[in-house]
Amino acid sequence: MKTLFLFALLALANLCLFAQQPVGRPLSDLPRIDITAGMPLHFRSPEPIRYVDISNPAITHELTAANILCIRPGALPEGHQADEPAVVTIIAERFMAQYSLHFGHGLSSGDAVTDIEILPEHMVPVDLPAGITSSAQMRKNALDILALRFHKPLSRASSHGISLEIRKIYCIGEQVFLDIYIENSSSLPYHPEVFSLSLEDKKVSRATNHQSIPVPILWQLYPLRAFTRGMRNILVIDKLSFSRQKRLVLTMAEKQLSDRRVSLGIQYGDILRADTF
Repeated sequence: MKTLFLFALLALANLCLFAQQPVGRPLSDLPRIDITAGMPLHFRSPEPIRYVDISNPAITHELTAANILCIRPGALPEGHQADEPAVVTIIAERFMAQYSLHFGHGLSSGDAVTDIEILPEHMVPVDLPAGITSSAQMRKNALDILALRFHKPLSRASSHGISLEIRKIYCIGEQVFLDIYIENSSSLPYHPEVFSLSLEDKKVSRATNHQSIPVPILWQLYPLRAFTRGMRNILVIDKLSFSRQKRLVLTMAEKQLSDRRVSLGIQYGDILRADTF
């Protein structure tokens, strides 16, 4: 009985010690990076960066691209010691990474680090909110769509030798994927500037009653570039519903001062009949 009591007491003591263990990583365990005032440092992320926080106000930052963070150490403000580390927190779609930044003592500009790749061992997994798809997953879905065959486009419009067509529409999760193709039958290269989507009234009785509601494009497979013959792309928007008195209008416009603009209407029925995988 006495042995059983001692065993229970030891088990309880171990449980209490375990409960008192700190949760998370201490500052001393973060990867250390020595920085120099005035020398920019770039972090390369495998995913688009969603949020950045730096604990030292002397260090400014900007996103030079969706997946590249640039920090610029400045002069230390009053009250901050040179040997006091700063923490940079980088949150992407599926991970968080933290680094300990130290102003280097006597570090020459030639020895300063200017480029850091965020490695898997520096990442802490982060769960995406329900209904949100990562860019990597959207890219995989888009490439799967490109590999599929189609019979004829759902709709097509042409203007000034430029044709725009919707080949297929797919619903995957909470997103709608638009498989589009642009054809240039003119002798001039086409320099597209932007894709835009909006909800428009099918019938406009008076201009004052016309409603146009922008629909944001969440992601597209390929960046816009000049082409001479044809280009295929995948656009992704959030799943949406609208009345049959409206239609979704996709517009593509050229960069320079040009009237080579093409608009194409997408009926709600086409979205309702969208394929899924």
